Amino acid sequence: MSPQHNKLKLSGIKIQPAREEHVEDIFNILTPYFRVGKLLPRDKNNISENLYSDHYDIQAHPSTLKSNNVTANSELHMSGQHNFFVASCVNEYVGCVAVRDYGRGLFEIRSLAVSANASGKGVGSALILFAIEVVKNERKGQKVFALTRRHNVFTRLGFEVVPMEMFPKKIWFDCSKCKKLDDCDEVAVLYQL
Repeated sequence: MSPQHNKLKLSGIKIQPAREEHVEDIFNILTPYFRVGKLLPRDKNNISENLYSDHYDIQAHPSTLKSNNVTANSELHMSGQHNFFVASCVNEYVGCVAVRDYGRGLFEIRSLAVSANASGKGVGSALILFAIEVVKNERKGQKVFALTRRHNVFTRLGFEVVPMEMFPKKIWFDCSKCKKLDDCDEVAVLYQL
């Protein structure tokens, strides 16, 4: 059977806040991207430590996303707002995304990854749209950015390509640790809310 026949047929993608029990699933989704240098490596402890943020008062749930057969189930964790979210289909976790607050209404979409068997099925786009809704409705953000090698996915969703220098904190926090710092192949994209 060819690999294409093994791909999931996704009719409904469920996105929910990640909890401690999802750390292994997130790690397994991210690991192939770490191995080929497409994402900065994270171990399970790092993922676990970054599941939640204590920087916000918890007041709102992300709205339900009604496009592309996606449903959003939100629950709040006592220690803060969720930073990581997981996508599932037919009881299998097929993608993840994280949101990072840089202050002053600026948020980053990061750790965006889709499992190989769900690639090309709209999971990545659904996760991006979900992250935008979280920033807009729960975090009251004004701008969302990402650094990506697949800027066409983001521009189809309303992002614009911008100079990477617009995000010096990102370069300080993450890019300075990357072995591709001097030869970066990522593009910065920005979405204005």
